Amino acid sequence: MRFLYIRSNTQIKKNAQIIYDIFSPLLENLTYEIFDYEMILYFKNDYDSLIKEIVFSMLNDLYGDVIVYESAYYKNKQEIFIVIEYIKKEIIHYDQKYYYINNQIILKENIKNINKALKKIILAEYYYDKETLILIKTYIEENQNALEAAKLLFLHRNTLNQRIDKFYLKTGFNIRIFKDAFLIYTLLTN
Repeated sequence: MRFLYIRSNTQIKKNAQIIYDIFSPLLENLTYEIFDYEMILYFKNDYDSLIKEIVFSMLNDLYGDVIVYESAYYKNKQEIFIVIEYIKKEIIHYDQKYYYINNQIILKENIKNINKALKKIILAEYYYDKETLILIKTYIEENQNALEAAKLLFLHRNTLNQRIDKFYLKTGFNIRIFKDAFLIYTLLTN
């Protein structure tokens, strides 16, 4: 399950139906909760860059009075509530700098202050998956060369690529791109 956390500078109830209507055709199993200045949309989709584009379009419609956080994939609502509490504290620092936030931005902004809580949020379900973390670290250390990493890991290259794809779909970090690989490698080595 993933979510969008939306915080507004004004009461969000007046825009809640607009926000829901914007996202409902795109997001699977969409449900939501509304609070005074916050709205949380829960959905089942894997990572998709279209959400970011829709958020920017929505910001134009709402005159930019909201800030949106797009989450990674989490297994249950208990994990989501922990992430939301972290995001509520974190989002204050980005109020004037960003209107759209995801885990890449949070990690980039906190690259010098990596802690256990941040690792859990960024890695999500992979936090306890040591095998996948070793796979990712090895792939990056081999200069993102799938053939060399697969040899070291005793895996078929296609298996390695499938696991990298799955990591991207669940976390939003495409470690084939240098920027994301750098962020994840820094996270794993701290």
